[in-house]
Amino acid sequence: MPEGTQEVRTPPACGPGANAPCDDTSHAAVFAFTNPKPVKIIHLLKPNVAPSMMAARIERPQLSPSSPAATHSMTPLPAPNDSGLRDCNVPLAQLRAKCADGYSCVHYSVSQFPETVHVKNEDPKRAADCSGVVIGPNWILTDAHCITEEQTSKLTGVKGSDYVDPHPGLIAITAANAFSLPPDQRGRVADKVIVYSKYSGEDTGVDDLALVHINAPFPADNVPPARLIVPDKQSFSKAATSAGYGVTDSKTTPNGFAIAWLPPLTNDSGFLTFAPSNGITPGDVGAFCQGDSGGAVFIGYDRGCTPADVDGEKRPRLLEGVNGRYILGQYPPGTPSKDRDALQCESSQSMSITSLLIKDRHTWICKITGNSAGNCP
Repeated sequence: MPEGTQEVRTPPACGPGANAPCDDTSHAAVFAFTNPKPVKIIHLLKPNVAPSMMAARIERPQLSPSSPAATHSMTPLPAPNDSGLRDCNVPLAQLRAKCADGYSCVHYSVSQFPETVHVKNEDPKRAADCSGVVIGPNWILTDAHCITEEQTSKLTGVKGSDYVDPHPGLIAITAANAFSLPPDQRGRVADKVIVYSKYSGEDTGVDDLALVHINAPFPADNVPPARLIVPDKQSFSKAATSAGYGVTDSKTTPNGFAIAWLPPLTNDSGFLTFAPSNGITPGDVGAFCQGDSGGAVFIGYDRGCTPADVDGEKRPRLLEGVNGRYILGQYPPGTPSKDRDALQCESSQSMSITSLLIKDRHTWICKITGNSAGNCP
């Protein structure tokens, strides 16, 4: 692994709220999850209240300080198009085939997911750490339940009206993966927060969408916005990558960035569903967990290779949905409290993503953003 990359297992996790900043560019992708028998309880993410929908995803192997791969350059501003990966000349499927477990010799680049941001709600009535995705110069898409647990019509008193949060300044956005920006330029404050009029509330999680307008745009060269999938014009993809700042697995803590290559998705009545234990190779688990609420679900299996690489990935990324809800699993007896949230996510029988293939949702996003979101008319 070249200088400028580093592999880390959390704790401590990197990123907002963690004990160390994310100044590395590449992480090893490993799955090593348990699958206890799940309990059928429908659970919608309640950030900082109960396990929220987050991707219980990729482990980061711990290297000793003497390991060559553990040393890295402290250059603060790497080029936006330098992924730090040096195996993008090998297709992902071939690379994974060389790993005994399908993942341990595969790496992903944190710096190549700058559009996935950390969303922090500091409202004492709804304190939450969530994730979101930049979809336009000043706009972030996230989950409505990161803003409020109430059905929109109860908040507005009028059916069909969006809810405008009266305290948008309590929402902080951090583009923690935008390493090509100085650290003091990665943060923004919301000046408008709008919850979708059709949001059914936290209990059922239907139409769980909110838009956050920030006080200043992120530079597009450093944080290229994702594009919305266009209903009726672009096809649904069973293969997807989830990204967010959540509990990666039972060995990590919230607010550290990670990705997950999800099991094959099913397009089901406004949700994209999957079973975490039904991974893309035997024994794999791809899931959400606490802190990933509102995180991006991109089409295809991405690891951060650039468009110019042999195994190149398209930019900007195409957004198929955002992390949603799940059936809560069960942790084994005697599990330490710090591990329970992640194990309940990993053992879930079913998880649901809020789909952006619904035309009304696409139309609403384009209307609110003034068609500035990618792939709006």
